[in-house]
Amino acid sequence: MKVPAILVLAMAILSEAAIAQFHDQGLVNAKMRTDYNSQTEGTASNPITYVNPCLFSIDYCGNSPTVFSASNSFFQNTTSYPQSSYWVLDFNNENSWDKRCPLNPPPDLNCTPGQIVVMTNNPGPPNQSIPRASPGYGLMGFTAITNSLPGEAFYRAHLVMNGTFPNPNLGGIPFMAIGAERYRGNGAPVGYLNHSTAPKRAQFKARLWDFKLPTGVGTQPPHLTFYVYATTFWGGKARGLYVTLAHWNWDNSTSTGFTKEYKWNWPMQESFYFPGIEWVFIDAEDVQSHCGFTIPRLTTKNQQISYDINFQSLFQCLGSTSKNGWDSPFPTSVALAINGVHWSVEMTGVSGWIWPSVHDMKMVQ
Repeated sequence: MKVPAILVLAMAILSEAAIAQFHDQGLVNAKMRTDYNSQTEGTASNPITYVNPCLFSIDYCGNSPTVFSASNSFFQNTTSYPQSSYWVLDFNNENSWDKRCPLNPPPDLNCTPGQIVVMTNNPGPPNQSIPRASPGYGLMGFTAITNSLPGEAFYRAHLVMNGTFPNPNLGGIPFMAIGAERYRGNGAPVGYLNHSTAPKRAQFKARLWDFKLPTGVGTQPPHLTFYVYATTFWGGKARGLYVTLAHWNWDNSTSTGFTKEYKWNWPMQESFYFPGIEWVFIDAEDVQSHCGFTIPRLTTKNQQISYDINFQSLFQCLGSTSKNGWDSPFPTSVALAINGVHWSVEMTGVSGWIWPSVHDMKMVQ
């Protein structure tokens, strides 16, 4: 007897929901790896594949370098480059591929609407644009270590964006992230929305060790941000939600408005972000006015906060027909996989830095 397709899908969701969580609940093993499955991706022996047309029509795509001088692959706390059971790392430096400046560019893009913005000097491919450095020894410093404070036996993942080191794309936007990703290392969704028993809340501890606001480059204003973000899928495309946990000289929202329907192309076929995502951005301190519950903001050096982020509540609130966060309303009648949860830092300008860490990351009901 042939099983109806809808029943097959329902059984698959039940099976996935039963195992949905971070593969390394609590950051116990802390195995890390960069985006691409091949350590040679983006080099002469293994060029990047750009897919044209892009998911969204706002950007030019398909005319970028396919070969770079280095792949900048990296792994940590494991003896070889893993293909399963790892946390994925992003070391991206915009502009990381040639693109057209959107009609209404955010200030940090520093471009003229319609202008083709050319990727210039990154040594590595998108999402591995800059080599990982030990914190304090390069622009993108990352490590996952124990004993961050004397006597600590648990891992903290440190993201140290340090603008005292040169950026090969002066005026670019360096971005660094660690995450649990269904399509890179997690092996299953990290949770489910609209599901009664699956995890949908991310619990973690974040500490702000240090920061210094950079100085601007040309007309580009300086800023620092620290985010947590999650991705899911409905209406034929990936949808994502950024929550700004710490920020200086940059606001993604106010008490009455937030950044919505932000269409982001990512035409590199080998990357887990392919082909792109439609994003919503909201600052932690504005969640109360928009959604009726509180997410605290990191503001002070050596401050640590224990977070409990309910992505069900956030997606449902900001995706409602009254909020219109995405170009299609959030569907509440079907289970949606949470494909990834990530933590990131971003900055513009020079001579500044931001240093947060995350640890004890878990997905819970």
